[in-house]
Amino acid sequence: MRDPYPTVFRRYLGSLIDGLLMLGAVIGGGFLIGDVGPRFTWLRGVWLGFILLGYEPLFTSLSATVGQRLMGFRVRRHADSTRRIPIPSAYLRYAVKLFLGVISFFTMSFSRQQRAIHDIAVGSVVITWPPVMIPGEEPIGAAA
Repeated sequence: MRDPYPTVFRRYLGSLIDGLLMLGAVIGGGFLIGDVGPRFTWLRGVWLGFILLGYEPLFTSLSATVGQRLMGFRVRRHADSTRRIPIPSAYLRYAVKLFLGVISFFTMSFSRQQRAIHDIAVGSVVITWPPVMIPGEEPIGAAA
């Protein structure tokens, strides 16, 4: 039976996939926008801002990022793992994650639910997806 909470390694790989995807989107978008001429160079800033400030929080709160999907996990509310985290919580989670970097993942080893500092800060939990059945209990994240 699978663990209902993904390991540090799976979560790190999900973040790595998202980081590489974001890097590719910034570079690719920069090249495409650069070809439209100097009149639209402001689009580079908008594109960069969306990728760096919008991708992870928005996708995490609405469903999942590409890395989260590929690695088979979702971010949900700790109090009710069937519900997604709200957008403001996703932004705060992302800010703490960026500020602390890899240090944020160190608490995962000491938490039964593998919660990182950025999860604890906003009251979120990362669950394996699709939901895992635990004998005698409700499935974790089943209604989400």
